[in-house]
Amino acid sequence: MTLPSTLPPAAAPVTAGYLARLAEVGPPALSPDGTGICALVAGDGRREVRWYGQDGPPEGRTLAVNALDVQPRWLPDGRLGWLTAGPSGEAVLTLADPVAGRSFEHRLPFPADGVGQLHPTAAACLLLRRAEGRGRVVSLDQLDGSCREITGPELDVRDLAASADGTVVVVAHRADQAGPALLRLTPEGPVLLCAEARAPGSRERLLDLSADGRRVLFGHEDGDDRCSLWWHDLAGGDGGPVPGVGPGTVLAARWFGDEVLVQAFHRTRGMLRRLPAPRRAGARAGGAREVAGTGCAYPGFDVAPGVGAVAFRAQSPDSPPEIWRLSPAGPVARRVSRVHPAPPPELLGTTREIHWPGARDGRRVDGLLIRPADAPPELALPTVVLLHGGPHHHWHHGWHGSWSDWGQLLAARGFAVLCPNVRGSTGRDWAYAHAVRGDLAELPLADALAGVDQLVAAGLADPERLGVGGWSYGAYLAGWALTRTDRFRAAVIGAGIYDMAALVRSPRLGPAWRRFFPGADLTDDAPYDAVSPLHRAAGTGTPTLLVHGTEDGKVEVGHSRRMHRALTAAGTTTRLVELAGEGHTVQGEESRLRLLTEVEEWFTTHL
Repeated sequence: MTLPSTLPPAAAPVTAGYLARLAEVGPPALSPDGTGICALVAGDGRREVRWYGQDGPPEGRTLAVNALDVQPRWLPDGRLGWLTAGPSGEAVLTLADPVAGRSFEHRLPFPADGVGQLHPTAAACLLLRRAEGRGRVVSLDQLDGSCREITGPELDVRDLAASADGTVVVVAHRADQAGPALLRLTPEGPVLLCAEARAPGSRERLLDLSADGRRVLFGHEDGDDRCSLWWHDLAGGDGGPVPGVGPGTVLAARWFGDEVLVQAFHRTRGMLRRLPAPRRAGARAGGAREVAGTGCAYPGFDVAPGVGAVAFRAQSPDSPPEIWRLSPAGPVARRVSRVHPAPPPELLGTTREIHWPGARDGRRVDGLLIRPADAPPELALPTVVLLHGGPHHHWHHGWHGSWSDWGQLLAARGFAVLCPNVRGSTGRDWAYAHAVRGDLAELPLADALAGVDQLVAAGLADPERLGVGGWSYGAYLAGWALTRTDRFRAAVIGAGIYDMAALVRSPRLGPAWRRFFPGADLTDDAPYDAVSPLHRAAGTGTPTLLVHGTEDGKVEVGHSRRMHRALTAAGTTTRLVELAGEGHTVQGEESRLRLLTEVEEWFTTHL
């Protein structure tokens, strides 16, 4: 389905200031009766809880302004729960009736820092918090606010789901299991349901309980980092893979009555698919049916199965993310929120899907090409290759304008922007995503350059005016490109990884990144140095802008400082911009404005 552009026009085209002010819209929470929707809306260092009633204004009503980054949840009785930080840093749970305007607070006996999930039942609110290196499930009585931990010291809980009747399942590590397991929590202790469960990542939400508490959806670890969507019947013990899921990567899954609703991503498209009810193990199911397009790269939908309603986050190439609602009355989705105005479509760059054969084996590589709206179709433009983070992530056919996605910003300045989903990207099969094991740099770079070659051959890109950029892994790959080719005349790389040996030894990201170096020994720097831009910086000459948050807890700012010194020593035109107080994600409006202004000025000056 195509989302209509119904937002009021802005007074000016896309600018750094416009993008810096855009709020981030969190996943929606849909009330049990399907009439109310709640979402977190974050911007300029504050996070609001906004409620959108059935007949309320599209701007929504703000219920709280200092919310934690924890998904608000509806209680079975129609009240809404959300979490904030109290004056002394303690976690505060608010239970509210948005229609009547009544609310009640429970101040919790632990700090807000570390609370990650909220799941109400009929009598209690379950919280997943991390403390002393372990995920713990805490049950809070809705009446008196008393708290008790319901997981013992043997469990490290990574994900949680609960139904109204108090059924609770978790994905957790425990001492007698080699990896994460799916467990049911009971008063007598945890009961093993499946020993091969998938620990959740930031880009997937696969654990869900049916409304009646009888069936579970979960990510199944198939071995060698393969994952599939499974179901399990708590009463009969039946279950297995959910059939008919369709191509691409499943980002999120929910029960929808007896059926299953999944948010999937394939090639460059995001969508909601409705699957027939999974039956006994081994039974075939009919095909999946697409019910809505989302245009989003992250999971973000909720269901009210009792009334057949769905709320989801969606965006299009000419509209930033908003909340939409799909009712059983008809197939057309209705936009619920108006968080920000969208520029007039005629002022936006045009976005189209393209593909080309990969450099080594000819396998299809998908991507997006964004060009200024007024650019003649036959004109070869200065072109920036924008590389996504991950590597297991993707570019989507949706809105391309944020602090880390510069597509529309650069198109407004006369540049074409190529967004390639190179090897390592999700949205394809396992082999495509994991082809970067042992080949983290060269193969994806070759895929990107093959896309550039196709644009040059078609007369769409000026080979003498090519730039490259990216954030996180995208910055790493852009930094690597500078050491392997002199085709690029300018680069902007943010929060980049330049010293791979330092990264794989870091406590936060090291264990995950070691998997990209099969057989490598942590005591030997050679395999890591061989793919570290820092150790090849002496041969680079591309003018390079480095950007990094000083409080980055994932990729510490020392990476960019060392790379800047190496580029300076090589005589390369370079500058380092440190964003004070910012982490791996840039939150403050002032910092975002500075970042985006630096991006457009650097490419405008050097291309």
